[in-house]
Amino acid sequence: MRTLFWCAAVATLGLFGACTCGGVGSGRPCSGPGECPPGEQCIAGRCEAPDGGAGDGGEGMPDGSVPDGGPGDGGPAGCVRDADCGGGRCIDGSCCAAAAVCGDLCCDLDGGAQCFAGACVVPGEDCTTHADCGENAYCERGLADTGKADGGAMGGDGGVCLGETPSPGRCLAYPPDCSDPEADPNTCILSECEYVPNFDRLNATVQWRWGAAHDPPEPEEVPAVAFPDKVDVWSTPAVGRIYDTNCDGVVDRHDPPAVVFVSGDAKSSYCSDSAVDSCRSGVLRALDGASGTELWSVDAAEPGSSGFAGVSVALADVDGVPGMEVIALTGEGKVAVYGGDGRLLGLSAETVDLQVARARSFGWGGALAVADMEGDGVLDVAYGYEVFRIVDGVPERRFTGSGGRGKRISTFADLDGDGTLELVAGRTAYEPDGTVLWQQDGIADGFPAVADFDGDGAPEVVVVQNGMLWILAGADGSIRWGPLTLGGTGSGGPPTVADFDGDGRPEIGVAQADYYSLVDVEVGGSPVLSIKWTAPTHDYSSSVTGSTVFDFEGDGRAEVVYNDECFLWVYDGTDGSVRFIGSTTSFTANEASLVADVDGDGHAEIVMISNGANPGPLTGSDKWHCRHHQPGGMPGPGHGPLPPEAVWEPGPALLETYRGITVWRDRENTWVGTRALWNQHTYHVTNICSERDSACEPPGVEGAVPRAERPNWSVPWLNNFRQNVQEAGLFDAPDAVLTLAAVCEAPLKLIANVRNRGRAPLPDGVRIGFYVREAGGERKLGEATTTRPIYPGQVEAVEFRVPPMPIDAAFFARIEIDPNARTFRECDESNNESNDVWPTCIG
Repeated sequence: MRTLFWCAAVATLGLFGACTCGGVGSGRPCSGPGECPPGEQCIAGRCEAPDGGAGDGGEGMPDGSVPDGGPGDGGPAGCVRDADCGGGRCIDGSCCAAAAVCGDLCCDLDGGAQCFAGACVVPGEDCTTHADCGENAYCERGLADTGKADGGAMGGDGGVCLGETPSPGRCLAYPPDCSDPEADPNTCILSECEYVPNFDRLNATVQWRWGAAHDPPEPEEVPAVAFPDKVDVWSTPAVGRIYDTNCDGVVDRHDPPAVVFVSGDAKSSYCSDSAVDSCRSGVLRALDGASGTELWSVDAAEPGSSGFAGVSVALADVDGVPGMEVIALTGEGKVAVYGGDGRLLGLSAETVDLQVARARSFGWGGALAVADMEGDGVLDVAYGYEVFRIVDGVPERRFTGSGGRGKRISTFADLDGDGTLELVAGRTAYEPDGTVLWQQDGIADGFPAVADFDGDGAPEVVVVQNGMLWILAGADGSIRWGPLTLGGTGSGGPPTVADFDGDGRPEIGVAQADYYSLVDVEVGGSPVLSIKWTAPTHDYSSSVTGSTVFDFEGDGRAEVVYNDECFLWVYDGTDGSVRFIGSTTSFTANEASLVADVDGDGHAEIVMISNGANPGPLTGSDKWHCRHHQPGGMPGPGHGPLPPEAVWEPGPALLETYRGITVWRDRENTWVGTRALWNQHTYHVTNICSERDSACEPPGVEGAVPRAERPNWSVPWLNNFRQNVQEAGLFDAPDAVLTLAAVCEAPLKLIANVRNRGRAPLPDGVRIGFYVREAGGERKLGEATTTRPIYPGQVEAVEFRVPPMPIDAAFFARIEIDPNARTFRECDESNNESNDVWPTCIG
């Protein structure tokens, strides 16, 4: 009797490294010579590798009498079959020790080689992150032992461990490109693997929704744990990698980005109506971008503080250690710097001016901005026209301006080309020492943005205020275009700049009370501003709300993302038609939703803020009248018609409101890739470095503030403002392929080796179906799923136990894709079925 074993070695971190056992073959049915792969014989109707046992015509060898190529043998011995090698394998006419066998290869163990993912590799130095390995190599944790942290367990720093804790790995060269004619097709990655989305409307769904707890729980709900009453968000969040979620001691790409913001209790209205000014008693929070789980929440920076002001936070690498720090404003107006783990690092002694009525109320408090004005490695933080320097982690006042504030949402840019950054605060530009570069007294102070509109390589400054828009020369503040009266009512919010229609020139987007307007900038002949399109909105409380833009399809035409009192809108950049609409509630102030890769999966998501403003009754003239846009509702007093898509769905919180943070994703995960960063309200890409692009020169580490910020308008793939974008690989997609092996255990074990040979991560949760071929067709036995993202070139082994049945049959595996509920797209879906295996297990 013979016992045949299929064997498979599962490497750490779910990566699969092949091994081969003596006496094992493909198991393919056969009827005679010539029907089996090289090195196998047709034995008892199956293709098998001869082992010299009875029945295969070979000659058995005495135990220990045959050299096997192991230590002491004096080198590899010649052989013609595996039985000649005393437990090893006969590979290319030489014996290979069992420990060195790697599929059809024999690894040079004395030279430091290991079998990994079906190839002999020589690992490099120990590593923790990819940055440890230099160019063309990465840190492969599959070459080291894996330790796991309990999900939700407390980490060594008192934080929460949300994922596995990888052990230090070994540096390994990237897999070869499949375009190389010498590349092994079983281990290479494709030189090009793209999926180009094409859709009329955004097929968005909620990924997670953090905020108030509900009974019964809402789908995808993540209830607030700390300070559960303070879940109203009225300022723009920030996104970046700040937290060691897997507790491996370093913040890197294995940790999802975090969503950071201030939330409070708006008392079903706006916070200034309360006896105690709750606009300044907020909680500073960080959520895991992948799940919405609370990482930490802080209610005060020092004893006696009322909390945190409703001011948009900023993120930056302050201390030079991987991971970003959080910069926020306390209720008393002090600038606070927090580590990514929620620990206070520094607090200014001086305060900003929060006594201006608008700065004290709701989301009109403005936003923080961060930069390095003089390139000296010391970061500068601006609030309006006030600038602080962070010295040894502690913010110290640098200057307070005397002119424009930029509506307390200012930005930094090198306006005069002298190599240092100016503070752009509405109608005034300040030098690093606080002196005025220029001030335009002919216009009102307003919200700024910076771009190059005439293509001369020099920047212009957009200013929006009082329902008007101007464009000023960056060098001297002279008026180049305007004023233009915008298309709606109200003052107008912080402007966005992007190429909305694909003509290669930037346009400007502005929100008002009842319309969102796209402004076209004509540069030929006499400069002219004109309104290209307007789209109706529902913002009757502030008319100064922010927005963002993003090109979801990567077709060169940016869409508008804007949320008002009742709806989240995505407008087509070409004509303002509605691409998506979702329900929300907000009092609306300067806040804006944003777009970033918040979970680190290589695709964009929308981060939407909400607060519990009363949606109003079905009759009457008070509140926001969101309920009037329910099916059968009538427009309220003073409210114009909205598109038919504007059907409001009541929220799950008190008074049918929405409260907290909602992350929207594409149902099929086809929105193009973008940065896992959005570090401040006046985000403009070159103001913060990413390891994935050339926005910083030289390339900077993730989250670093550049010492010499590249002018955004000079970068060919940019010239925008408040638009997130990715330099390359917009359409990179995964390509999952399967191989199947069997292990003769009781019950039979099938191992599907899921490999990603594409250019983007394959998400976790990929369903693998296991099948048996029967007369007249196939029968599904069951399925299993992958447990983690599979990066390009990586593999995960998925196991399945075959229920009791005759196993003298062919088995195969298939990637299961529901066309009506896709979770990812590949560049090639024709290769989603594995090879057949015919395991013959005879006791």
